Amino acid sequence: MNNLDLNMIYKKIDFINRFKKISVNHNDFKNSLTGNDKEMYDRILSKFIYSVKYLKKETFYKIEEKWDNITFIFQLGLKNGIVEPMLYIKLEDKYIGPDHRFDSICEKLDDSFSRREFPIPVYSSEEELEEILTVIFEMYEDFKTEFIKQNRTDD
Repeated sequence: MNNLDLNMIYKKIDFINRFKKISVNHNDFKNSLTGNDKEMYDRILSKFIYSVKYLKKETFYKIEEKWDNITFIFQLGLKNGIVEPMLYIKLEDKYIGPDHRFDSICEKLDDSFSRREFPIPVYSSEEELEEILTVIFEMYEDFKTEFIKQNRTDD
Protein backbone atom coordinates (compact mmCIF):
# COMPACT_ATOMS: atom_id res chain seq x y z
CA MET A 1 0.00 0.00 0.00
CA ASN A 2 1.44 3.37 -0.97
CA ASN A 3 0.34 7.00 -1.37
CA LEU A 4 -0.92 6.41 -4.90
CA ASP A 5 -3.30 3.73 -3.65
CA LEU A 6 -4.65 6.02 -0.92
CA ASN A 7 -5.02 8.85 -3.40
CA MET A 8 -7.21 6.61 -5.56
CA ILE A 9 -9.37 5.71 -2.56
CA TYR A 10 -9.83 9.37 -1.60
CA LYS A 11 -10.75 10.14 -5.19
CA LYS A 12 -13.17 7.23 -5.45
CA ILE A 13 -15.12 8.37 -2.37
CA ASP A 14 -15.10 12.00 -3.63
CA PHE A 15 -13.33 13.12 -0.46
CA ILE A 16 -12.44 16.64 -1.59
CA ASN A 17 -15.90 17.60 -2.83
CA ARG A 18 -17.54 16.14 0.25
CA PHE A 19 -15.22 18.14 2.49
CA LYS A 20 -15.84 21.30 0.47
CA LYS A 21 -19.58 20.85 0.93
CA ILE A 22 -19.22 20.53 4.72
CA SER A 23 -16.99 23.59 4.77
CA VAL A 24 -19.38 25.72 2.70
CA ASN A 25 -22.48 24.59 4.63
CA HIS A 26 -20.94 25.06 8.09
CA ASN A 27 -18.84 28.22 8.16
CA ASP A 28 -20.64 30.78 10.35
CA PHE A 29 -17.59 31.70 12.46
CA LYS A 30 -19.27 34.80 13.93
CA ASN A 31 -22.02 32.72 15.56
CA SER A 32 -20.05 29.59 16.39
CA LEU A 33 -20.23 28.22 19.92
CA THR A 34 -17.43 29.04 22.31
CA GLY A 35 -15.83 26.96 25.00
CA ASN A 36 -15.37 23.25 25.44
CA ASP A 37 -18.63 21.45 26.33
CA LYS A 38 -17.39 17.90 26.89
CA GLU A 39 -20.80 16.74 28.16
CA MET A 40 -22.42 17.82 24.89
CA TYR A 41 -19.64 16.20 22.84
CA ASP A 42 -19.98 12.94 24.78
CA ARG A 43 -23.77 12.99 24.36
CA ILE A 44 -23.53 13.49 20.60
CA LEU A 45 -20.70 11.01 20.07
CA SER A 46 -22.60 8.32 22.01
CA LYS A 47 -25.19 8.36 19.17
CA PHE A 48 -22.59 6.94 16.78
CA ILE A 49 -21.38 3.33 16.64
CA TYR A 50 -17.79 3.93 17.69
CA SER A 51 -15.78 3.20 20.77
CA VAL A 52 -14.49 6.71 21.36
CA LYS A 53 -11.71 7.55 23.79
CA TYR A 54 -11.21 11.08 25.10
CA LEU A 55 -7.57 12.09 25.46
CA LYS A 56 -7.67 14.86 28.04
CA LYS A 57 -4.05 15.97 27.64
CA GLU A 58 -4.45 16.54 23.87
CA THR A 59 -8.14 17.56 24.24
CA PHE A 60 -9.40 15.41 21.39
CA TYR A 61 -11.36 12.24 20.83
CA LYS A 62 -9.83 9.17 19.25
CA ILE A 63 -11.21 6.14 17.46
CA GLU A 64 -8.79 3.35 16.67
CA GLU A 65 -9.91 0.38 14.59
CA LYS A 66 -7.84 -2.54 13.34
CA TRP A 67 -8.20 -4.61 10.21
CA ASP A 68 -5.49 -7.20 9.56
CA ASN A 69 -2.18 -5.34 9.90
CA ILE A 70 -3.84 -1.95 9.29
CA THR A 71 -4.91 0.49 11.98
CA PHE A 72 -7.38 3.23 11.14
CA ILE A 73 -7.01 6.16 13.51
CA PHE A 74 -9.66 8.85 13.49
CA GLN A 75 -9.12 11.85 15.76
CA LEU A 76 -11.58 14.60 16.41
CA GLY A 77 -10.83 17.97 17.93
CA LEU A 78 -13.94 19.74 19.20
CA LYS A 79 -13.50 23.12 20.81
CA ASN A 80 -14.76 26.69 20.45
CA GLY A 81 -17.25 25.76 17.75
CA ILE A 82 -14.62 24.17 15.50
CA VAL A 83 -14.55 20.58 14.24
CA GLU A 84 -11.08 19.25 13.42
CA PRO A 85 -11.39 15.77 11.88
CA MET A 86 -8.11 13.91 11.39
CA LEU A 87 -7.43 10.58 9.70
CA TYR A 88 -4.32 8.43 9.96
CA ILE A 89 -3.63 5.00 8.50
CA LYS A 90 -0.96 2.82 10.01
CA LEU A 91 0.44 -0.21 8.18
CA GLU A 92 2.07 -2.34 10.87
CA ASP A 93 4.22 0.34 12.59
CA LYS A 94 4.45 2.85 9.73
CA TYR A 95 2.03 5.66 8.93
CA ILE A 96 1.01 6.00 5.31
CA GLY A 97 -0.51 9.05 3.69
CA PRO A 98 -1.83 11.38 2.71
CA ASP A 99 -3.13 11.78 6.24
CA HIS A 100 -3.78 14.40 8.93
CA ARG A 101 -6.57 16.94 9.22
CA PHE A 102 -9.23 16.64 6.49
CA ASP A 103 -8.42 20.04 4.97
CA SER A 104 -4.74 19.10 4.91
CA ILE A 105 -5.56 15.83 3.12
CA CYS A 106 -7.51 17.81 0.50
CA GLU A 107 -4.54 20.12 0.04
CA LYS A 108 -2.18 17.17 -0.42
CA LEU A 109 -4.52 15.59 -2.96
CA ASP A 110 -5.11 18.75 -4.99
CA ASP A 111 -2.63 21.64 -5.22
CA SER A 112 -5.43 24.02 -6.15
CA PHE A 113 -7.39 23.30 -2.96
CA SER A 114 -7.50 26.36 -0.70
CA ARG A 115 -7.84 26.03 3.07
CA ARG A 116 -8.74 29.69 3.16
CA GLU A 117 -11.65 29.11 0.78
CA PHE A 118 -12.66 25.80 2.42
CA PRO A 119 -11.73 25.92 6.12
CA ILE A 120 -12.58 23.26 8.66
CA PRO A 121 -16.26 23.34 9.64
CA VAL A 122 -17.72 25.25 12.57
CA TYR A 123 -20.97 24.77 14.45
CA SER A 124 -23.32 27.16 16.23
CA SER A 125 -25.58 24.55 17.87
CA GLU A 126 -25.64 20.99 19.11
CA GLU A 127 -27.80 20.03 16.12
CA GLU A 128 -25.33 21.51 13.68
CA LEU A 129 -22.44 19.69 15.33
CA GLU A 130 -24.34 16.42 14.99
CA GLU A 131 -24.99 17.14 11.28
CA ILE A 132 -21.28 17.79 10.68
CA LEU A 133 -20.21 14.67 12.56
CA THR A 134 -22.71 12.55 10.64
CA VAL A 135 -21.15 13.59 7.32
CA ILE A 136 -17.57 13.27 8.62
CA PHE A 137 -18.23 9.77 9.97
CA GLU A 138 -19.84 8.80 6.65
CA MET A 139 -16.65 9.91 4.90
CA TYR A 140 -14.55 7.92 7.37
CA GLU A 141 -16.70 4.80 6.90
CA ASP A 142 -16.61 5.12 3.11
CA PHE A 143 -12.83 5.45 3.24
CA LYS A 144 -12.45 2.34 5.43
CA THR A 145 -14.88 0.32 3.31
CA GLU A 146 -13.11 1.20 0.07
CA PHE A 147 -9.68 0.63 1.59
CA ILE A 148 -10.66 -2.82 2.82
CA LYS A 149 -12.36 -3.68 -0.47
CA GLN A 150 -9.24 -2.78 -2.44
CA ASN A 151 -6.90 -4.60 -0.09
CA ARG A 152 -8.72 -7.86 0.57
CA THR A 153 -6.40 -10.82 0.32
CA ASP A 154 -9.11 -13.46 0.50
CA ASP A 155 -10.57 -12.75 -2.99
